[in-house]
Amino acid sequence: MRATEWKAGTNPIAWKPAGDSPCPRSRSSCAPAALDLGANERLIHFMAEAQRVTHAIMEPVAGPQYWPFLLQRARISGGPLLRLGEAVFHGCSAARGFVYIKPNGDVWPCPFIEVSCGSVREKPFASIWSTAPVFHDLRRREQLLKGQCGECEYRRLCGGCRGRDWAITGDYLAEDPSCFIHPPEDDGQHRSEQ
Repeated sequence: MRATEWKAGTNPIAWKPAGDSPCPRSRSSCAPAALDLGANERLIHFMAEAQRVTHAIMEPVAGPQYWPFLLQRARISGGPLLRLGEAVFHGCSAARGFVYIKPNGDVWPCPFIEVSCGSVREKPFASIWSTAPVFHDLRRREQLLKGQCGECEYRRLCGGCRGRDWAITGDYLAEDPSCFIHPPEDDGQHRSEQ
């Protein structure tokens, strides 16, 4: 389906119900479900095109490259417009404004990062939120990100999908393997600008 054919009320993408972890069993079961670089790029391009024909603001879950893509397409990679974008959009929300509390009380940074940071059945949520080392790492991600994500000019705006990194590499601070903004074989030209 082309984005220009998309109409409000249609559902071109199957969504999981809220509260249902996309990785119900283990990291190894989640990795095959993660979008690869090409699929992620196609989804972001589709969303950018679909945004032109709808009044709703579209933002992909586990797709923080959307905002850098839009800025990159507008040739914005620094200056006051990037700083404005960083003040409004924060990319991956894991442990920053989003947590996942399982029915058994375990607190994860997000449903995609199956790392228990404590249990609300054993200690208050406020304590987990303020003391869990994983949460501290994710809140300081700009200083800790590895690979291309750590070098990217959009790391504050995007930060890559921390859950996808965890699912594929076992490291929630690794570079996002499905990022097309600066793909691993980047030769200085961004594929999304071609």
